[in-house]
Amino acid sequence: SFVNEMNLASLSEQSSVSILDGSKALNLSKSLFFVQSPYLININDKRFLNAAYDQLSCEFNNDSVLQMKFNELNSELESLLYDLLLKSDFNLTIDGGLDLHSVLKSFGVKIEDIDESLVEKLIDFVSLVSKLKIATPVIAFLNLQQFLDQQELKSLLDHSMSLNVMLLLLESRQI
Repeated sequence: SFVNEMNLASLSEQSSVSILDGSKALNLSKSLFFVQSPYLININDKRFLNAAYDQLSCEFNNDSVLQMKFNELNSELESLLYDLLLKSDFNLTIDGGLDLHSVLKSFGVKIEDIDESLVEKLIDFVSLVSKLKIATPVIAFLNLQQFLDQQELKSLLDHSMSLNVMLLLLESRQI
């Protein structure tokens, strides 16, 4: 079915669906977000977290004071682990220190999911998609009219247009 094909396209799998930007076919595995239900949106999707981690890494790389503190803590942690390994009956070794991405993951750094109205959550989702380095981001919503009234839908469309995020509204009835 078309819904299955859209889902496959968004998951980097073979699909018969194509979306054109002018005469150029978009790489749907990178640019398409297929939303079957607005209640199932995951703002902590790995694409968003990786973009946030990359942004933090850039900030980190431009701040020598943070780098120095991080390296000091990393050295202290390695030293503590070596001391601990000496107490083991096993022949254990350490591959190396931590990098910023692994520390962020270990501490569970994630995007805050604030309880908001559904339209506010969708607007936040569109904003997150716009922050990804995707040439032509596309969000395909299935039956969104079932969840939003006309004013909420207009707010969402206006917001997406202001951020150059394409919305594809797939409805089972006319909008």
